[in-house]
Amino acid sequence: MVRLLPADDETAIWAGAWAIFATAPGVEVVAETWDGHQVV
Repeated sequence: MVRLLPADDETAIWAGAWAIFATAPGVEVVAETWDGHQVV
């Protein structure tokens, strides 16, 4: 499990939502960073 230090409540909410989504069975998450690199 990865714990983030949120800058504010909204960040914490989004981080939690992504954590739930990313760990859902059968879900492959591919995120794209601001400079265009793909992060899995």
